[in-house]
Amino acid sequence: MVPISDEMLAVKSLVKSKKAKWSGGKPSGVRGIRIKGKPLSETVLKERG
Repeated sequence: MVPISDEMLAVKSLVKSKKAKWSGGKPSGVRGIRIKGKPLSETVLKERG
């Protein structure tokens, strides 16, 4: 047997208290969000010099 991770225990607790729903699948992500400004990766590369 494999021990249940702290993250899984937290998820199960949220589902049990009906604060979250989970059908066991992976999240599908969010569509339609636009980010203002330049990408974070560009900033990191610039800071690294």
